[in-house]
Amino acid sequence: MKRLAERGDWEALEEAWIEGLSSERIDVDTLVEAARIAARKDRKHAVMLLGLLVEEFLEQEDPVAAEPALRLALDLAPLNRDLRKQVGELIQRKFKDCPFISRVLAFSDPAGNAGTNEWWAAVEDLMDLRPGAYVNHRSWGHGIVVEMDPLAEELVIDFVDKAGHVMSWSMALKALDPLPANHLFAYAVDRRDELSAMEPIDLLGLALRSLEGEAEPKRIRAVLEPLLPKGSWTSWWSQTRAQMARDPRIQSSLGRPPRLRWVEGKDSADAARTQLEELNSMNAGDAIRLAPRVARDESLRDAVREVVRRKLPGAGKAPSLTLEGLLVLHKLGEDAAKEQAEALIRGVGDPVPMVMSIRLFEIKKQAISVLEEISEKPRAALAAELFFAAKNPRDRDSIIKCLTEEEKSQLVWTVLRHLPEQGNAYFWLVQKAEEGYPFPYPRVERLSTLLQLLPQLSALLNPVAAFLEGGRVVREAAQERGLEGASQLKKVLSDAQLPISLRKDLLDEIDRLFPELRDEGEIIFTTEQGLAKRGEELRYLVKEELPQNKRAIAEAMAHGDLKENFEYKAAKEQQERILGRISEIEKELSKARLLNPDAIDTERIGPGCLVTLRDGDGTESTLTILGPWESHPARHIYSYLAPGVHPLLGGREGENVILELGPWTGTYAVVAIRAWQ
Repeated sequence: MKRLAERGDWEALEEAWIEGLSSERIDVDTLVEAARIAARKDRKHAVMLLGLLVEEFLEQEDPVAAEPALRLALDLAPLNRDLRKQVGELIQRKFKDCPFISRVLAFSDPAGNAGTNEWWAAVEDLMDLRPGAYVNHRSWGHGIVVEMDPLAEELVIDFVDKAGHVMSWSMALKALDPLPANHLFAYAVDRRDELSAMEPIDLLGLALRSLEGEAEPKRIRAVLEPLLPKGSWTSWWSQTRAQMARDPRIQSSLGRPPRLRWVEGKDSADAARTQLEELNSMNAGDAIRLAPRVARDESLRDAVREVVRRKLPGAGKAPSLTLEGLLVLHKLGEDAAKEQAEALIRGVGDPVPMVMSIRLFEIKKQAISVLEEISEKPRAALAAELFFAAKNPRDRDSIIKCLTEEEKSQLVWTVLRHLPEQGNAYFWLVQKAEEGYPFPYPRVERLSTLLQLLPQLSALLNPVAAFLEGGRVVREAAQERGLEGASQLKKVLSDAQLPISLRKDLLDEIDRLFPELRDEGEIIFTTEQGLAKRGEELRYLVKEELPQNKRAIAEAMAHGDLKENFEYKAAKEQQERILGRISEIEKELSKARLLNPDAIDTERIGPGCLVTLRDGDGTESTLTILGPWESHPARHIYSYLAPGVHPLLGGREGENVILELGPWTGTYAVVAIRAWQ
C-alpha cells in the first residue's frame, strides 16, 4: 500500500484501502503512513482516504482509534466541512456518557467560526474538567471538580482550602490546569492517607515524577512539607537521604544547586558517564570538590583523577584550592600528591587560613593532620589558631576532640580575651557548655554575655534565637542562681535584640518561676468576654491566616527567582504583619487579669465600676469603666486607661470631679459606685 502511494496509483490504492478496511483487524499504522505518503503527491486523495478510515471506526463505535487518522486529515485540510462533521460525531461518541455534551460543543464554538482543530481542542480541554477531575490553580492550590452546571456554564471546585468555589467555564479554561490522578497534588486533595503510608523514597519519587522528572531540593521541600506532619520535615528528609544512597532510581546532579532526578529504567553506565561529563564542564573548585563523589564508581576513578589534575590551578593562583586538589588526588590513590601537599604547606608563611578555607570536610581533616605533623608550634597554640580560623561548628568539633581538659580550659580563656571579635566561637562554647564542656562562668553570666554581644554580631541573631527556643536554657539558668540571677537575666533579656515573641516567652518563663519579679504596672484588666474575643483573634491568626500565608510563600518560592518575585515579597511582608500582630496579642494576653464582679472595690472608682454622675442641673447618668478591650463610647463604656477617665479613678461617692469625656464635660458629683454586673 505504501508503494502504491509512492507511485500515485490512486485507483489501486483505493481498492487496497477498502480491502484493508474490510479486514478483521485494521492495520491503522500502515493505513495512516500510506496516507501520509500519498499527501505528498495529492492532499485531496489522502484526505478522502483518511475520511473513509475515520468513518469505519465511528461505525464500529471506536472513536479513540479514529483520532490519529482524523488529526492527520485535519492537518492536511483544516477547513474541510466533512471533517468538521466527523469531529463532532467523534466527540459525541467519545463522550456519550456526558448528558450535556451538545452544550459543551456549542460553548466551545458558539458562532461556528473557529478552526476545527481549535474547536476540538477547546472541547477536550473543557471535558478534562468534568466532575472527579483533579485540578491546580496558581493562587488557590489544588482541588477536585465536584459539579459541572451546563445551564449556568459553571464549575464547582473543592480546593483543599476553599471548598465549594464556583468558577465559570471560560475562566476555568484559563485558570485551571488538569492533573492526572497519579500526580502528587491529586493525592493531596483526597488521598493524603495514602501519602502518609508511603515509604519516604517512594513519596520522593512521586514528587519528582509530578515535577517533570527532576527538581531542586528547595522546590521539593516547598511541595512536600505541607503534606507531612507538622515539624517532621527534618527527620523525614534525613530518612529519605539515607534511602536515596541505596536507591539507583534517584540520582543527584553535580551542579549547584543540585537537582534530584528520577532515572528509573535508565542504564547506570549512562548515568555515570553523564556525571563525568558534568565534572569535565565545571570550574576548578566544583570539579575538585565533587571528584570523590563521582569516583565512587571504580570504572571512572582514573578518568576523575585526570580531570582533577588538569584543573589544578597552581599554588601561585589559588593555594587553598590547589592544596585541596592535591589531597583529593591522594585520597583517590595518587601517593605522590601528599608530598606535594606537604611542600605547599611548608612554603606558606601562615598556612592556617589556607588549611581552614578548604571546603571538603574530610579533606580539611586530612590537611589539619598534615599540618600538625610538620608544624613546630606547640599543639595547644596551633589548636587555638585553627579554632579561631574555623567557620562552622563541625570544624570546631573536630579540633577540640584532640584536646586535653587543660587545653580546653585554656581555649575558653583565649576566646574570652578576644571578645567580641570571637563572638561566633564564644557562642559555640556556650552551646557546648550545655553538653558538659568545661566553662568557668555560671549559666547566667555566660548567657548575659552572649545576649549583650548580639548588637555587634547580627549574624548570630537567628542561631541564638534557635538555641534559646523553648526556654529550657533560660529556665535552668534562672533556677541555678535563684532570685538574684533571675533578676539579672530578666534585665538583660528585656533589652536583648531577640524576636519579640521569643523575648516575651522567656520573660514570662522567669516571671512564672519568680512571681515577685513581675511588673504589675503592666496589667491589663478585662472581662471574660473581652478575653475570649482577644483569644479568638489570636486563634484565627495562628490557625487560619498564618498557614494560608505560609502556603502563599511556598507557592511564590516555587515560581523561581526571589529577587524579582513580587508575590514572594508581598507574602513575606504579610507574614511580618501577621507575626507582629500575633506577638502583640500574646504580649497583651500575658498581662491580662480578669475582672471579678464579686470582688470589685466599690469604695473607690476603678476598673469594673458602674458610676452614676449628677450634673449641675440635677440630671443623673451612668457610665461604665472596664478594660481597653471592652471600650465602647457609644454605649458609655470607657477604658480605665483612657486619658479622659483619669480624673474619675480613685474617686468616692459624694466627691466632685471635672470631666472632659465625650458627653460628660464639666463638673459632676459622684452619686453611686457599683460593680458593672
